Amino acid sequence: MSGGVFGIWQWFILGIILLLIFYRKSIFSSLSSTQSKLENDNPNFDISTLSYKNIEECLVNEEGWNQNEIGPSGQTFRIDLGNNNTPSLFLHDLVKMKTGGSRITPISNLIKPNRFIKFSGEGIKTEGFTGYDEMDRITWKSNLTERLASSQNIDDILDKDLLILRTINMGFGFIAKDLKKNSEFEFSNMILTLPMYVFLSSK
Repeated sequence: MSGGVFGIWQWFILGIILLLIFYRKSIFSSLSSTQSKLENDNPNFDISTLSYKNIEECLVNEEGWNQNEIGPSGQTFRIDLGNNNTPSLFLHDLVKMKTGGSRITPISNLIKPNRFIKFSGEGIKTEGFTGYDEMDRITWKSNLTERLASSQNIDDILDKDLLILRTINMGFGFIAKDLKKNSEFEFSNMILTLPMYVFLSSK
């Protein structure tokens, strides 16, 4: 009798394990299918039809910021931790002193999977710029390349349509992909330090 009962439990546990394996495969299959449609398996998907707005425009049009709440280069906004230690954008302290307002936008509201991001090559040009403006551009170039693989360089990511695949490091960074070259790149949130040269596709 005990052997028969033990056998039934064996079959029961085996059934549960098989169901979990099947469920996991179904999830990955669904995710893969969704990404494939974006990655040129869908003949109706045309990257050239994408429209973009820079981060400043996204803050105004999507997050309700006022234009005067976004400061000049180097003072556009402050990147810090918000509610529940979520990486977020705040009013720059100098701007806040003038406007007296308060804004908190989680970066995940902007940098999200299945949205395209583009970095303008104009942002790394230093000719004709001096002082803080020049340093901002040099720093931004460093922020763009700090997490690239040794085989990757700045030309691989500038002015390219990159599909955001996922966020990483608890929202402190993200992975984006060049669909044409099938190459993935890692970035930190510090690429937002020169927001007028960071563009996101429409929602």
